[in-house]
Amino acid sequence: MRRDQLAMLMSQGGRFAAKFLQTIPKSWQTSFPNDHMQNLLRRRLRLALTLGLPKCVGKHCRQQLDSKGDHLASCMKSGRVKLRANPMEAMWAQVCEEAGGRVVPNSQLSNLRLGVDPSDTRRVEFCVHGLRYGHGGVPLLCDCTQVSVLSQKGEPHPRTTTVPGIAIERAEERKPKTYREAAQARGIVQLVTLACETGGRWSLTCVEFVQSLAKQKAKEAPPVMRRSAELGWTSRWWSLLSCAAQRSFIASITDVDTHVLQKSRAPQPSLEEGCDGARLEVSPDVSRLPLRG
Repeated sequence: MRRDQLAMLMSQGGRFAAKFLQTIPKSWQTSFPNDHMQNLLRRRLRLALTLGLPKCVGKHCRQQLDSKGDHLASCMKSGRVKLRANPMEAMWAQVCEEAGGRVVPNSQLSNLRLGVDPSDTRRVEFCVHGLRYGHGGVPLLCDCTQVSVLSQKGEPHPRTTTVPGIAIERAEERKPKTYREAAQARGIVQLVTLACETGGRWSLTCVEFVQSLAKQKAKEAPPVMRRSAELGWTSRWWSLLSCAAQRSFIASITDVDTHVLQKSRAPQPSLEEGCDGARLEVSPDVSRLPLRG
């Protein structure tokens, strides 16, 4: 097995990494166009994509693109890496709202009483108030990121062939440096990095975050239904998040038009529909298989 194949195999492992393949396509947010699904599978198998641009769209790059999408998956000059975070950001915000939080998008650090200079333009994707998660219910400053284990040339980044999730760990290490004031302001706000890899792997923070939100949300149900409600919300949220992450990623490396990378919301289900979703989609054994999320 080549090193790039091994790195991609590692990136496709972990809990809920392949939830998008297990999700019932009940809405636009949990469905894929045929060409997107075909190219997602080709990308996972390290085969040539059937769609793609001839050259990088970055004004200061314009390099000839490879057939497997590696360049656009990592090129910051193209703008696609930043754009593909939009659907993920919107879906994470919706998950937090459904869990009972109040979401403020594009929160500027200078407006959060962190001692940041008013001229500072740094922002986080969204701030969540009112969630019973974290330390004392303080506001959560959430920053979403999706990283690739391969370079623009298709070469594995250091240790990605031996350490699962190392690319996520590096991304998580960068965020406290970018938002230093927020990371140090414990008891006032909590910085939460919601990171995943392009192959589908999610960070432990993401897994624990959704688990905590589902437990809190399930308390709204009658006691006899709480376990089903917890499983139902868990299944729904991971379906939405996994599909949003993979749909935006494949669109960012294959589509000429980036309209798919716009933010969108999914209709919220009733309690009964959520419990039905638990019976249809959630399997504790399947969720722990190393390559199927």
